[in-house]
Amino acid sequence: MRLSKFGYYGDFLVYPALIVALTLCAVHKTTGPQFGEWLLFSVSGIAAWTIAEYFLHRTLFHNFPFLKQMHDAHHAMPKELLGTPTWLSVAMGLIVIFCPLWWAAGFIIASAMSTGLMIGYLWYMTVHYLNHHANPPHDTFLYRAKRRHALHHYRGGSNNFGVTSDFWDRLFGTEFLR
Repeated sequence: MRLSKFGYYGDFLVYPALIVALTLCAVHKTTGPQFGEWLLFSVSGIAAWTIAEYFLHRTLFHNFPFLKQMHDAHHAMPKELLGTPTWLSVAMGLIVIFCPLWWAAGFIIASAMSTGLMIGYLWYMTVHYLNHHANPPHDTFLYRAKRRHALHHYRGGSNNFGVTSDFWDRLFGTEFLR
């Protein structure tokens, strides 16, 4: 979906604010050991993001009709302001992740997992943006990420689904390095 500049860059404003807000709520609502648990679940959310990123990209963005059409447009015009509006990604996060977790496991775990997932998503958005708009120095993480992503774009899109990590591509045999 074509976005305005504000719509395109909105994630870089909204998600840090949500991460800070949920972290402050956790600091306010927990004691020392509970905050340690919150941190552990946040780190788990970051790890969970990496596999979510891989499967969302591999399955939904390359197979689900409406999302595939949007993603194909991104492949055709990688520097255009195309993406998911922030309001939609936040609403989906609330409906699919935060609210069900709150209901099933309580606010602390829901806020921790959601915070971790949002940190992972923000990292993904940052790396993906830099993949298309920056020229990182060779022998850096960002250079390797950009190269992997370029191979995804220009080798048919059937490999290198991980933007922030190549772990799942290696595990599931979809890594392409040439």
